[in-house]
Amino acid sequence: MGYVTPEYSWKETADEVYVRAYIQGVPRQSFDVFVTSCFLKVNAPPYFFSCDLEGEIDESTCVVLLDSSGVEFQCKKFQPGKLWGQLVRNLTSETKHDIARRRFVSAQATYGRAKLQRSSEVEARANTDNLQLKKQWELDQKQQSVIYERMEAELTAERDGCAAGGGMRATEFQKHTSAPRSTRTSMTMLKTAIKPK
Repeated sequence: MGYVTPEYSWKETADEVYVRAYIQGVPRQSFDVFVTSCFLKVNAPPYFFSCDLEGEIDESTCVVLLDSSGVEFQCKKFQPGKLWGQLVRNLTSETKHDIARRRFVSAQATYGRAKLQRSSEVEARANTDNLQLKKQWELDQKQQSVIYERMEAELTAERDGCAAGGGMRATEFQKHTSAPRSTRTSMTMLKTAIKPK
């Protein structure tokens, strides 16, 4: 199936250039838009729009709007204060190779920046994940410390209670654990008999 070149319009100021490609009847999710410093492209089958710009734009600040009538590019000029006079660079047999090279170099630069940005985002996400893991580990350690301190406090309270006569005395406990088995049995019975209610 062949492509249809849509109609377009454009206007410029000393600092900005606006380009609109009129594409209707195509779902927005099927639009593929690509912008470099000197090239604009819209692929929205069956429509295909491409434009080698006369001048250069700051692609990082270019805004692309999709609406019911098509696509609009709002771009700041790389060198503000200069009027281009025309949107598209003239394609002749003499300029054809220069335009193709210019487009290729700008596309490679755009892909390189996108790759670097993705790498930075992945690294930032990994750093965030590591920070969250560290915070979770610190929280777990703190909770474990609180549990351990409570257990120690409960054990200390039990020991103090035993030593104060609230149960088997410490000396009796030592005798009980070091005495022969038959004696230990009678000591256990004694402990049960004197255990407070």
